[in-house]
This record gives sequence, structure tokens and C-alpha cells, in this order.
Amino acid sequence: MGWLRDIPVWDGWVNGRYYEIYEEDGKFVVCEYGKDKDELPRFHPRKYGRLSEALSAIGA
Repeated sequence: MGWLRDIPVWDGWVNGRYYEIYEEDGKFVVCEYGKDKDELPRFHPRKYGRLSEALSAIGA
């Protein structure tokens, strides 16, 4: 994973899971924490061209 901003462009709970979305090189990357924000994060392999696409992918 390349450089990510320190502050996510979106974060919140969706269907009992905590997500953060970061912008990286003009694309949006989803980071999923799972049911507990203290869990290790998992970055989704796909990068989205729009924030709305990333939000739709997580069901928000």
C-alpha cells in the first residue's frame, strides 16, 4: 500500500463494522476494521474512482 493520508475522508459504522475510506493518488481505498475498531485493519484490494463507489461497496 502506498502513502495514505493521516485523516480519512470518511469513517463510520456500516452493518456492525467500522470502516475508514482514504484518498490515495486520486482513488479511494476502503479500510475495514470489523466489529471492533481495535481489530487490525484490512485494506480492500480494489481502489474506487469516486467516494460514492467506495461507500456503495461497503453498503453505506
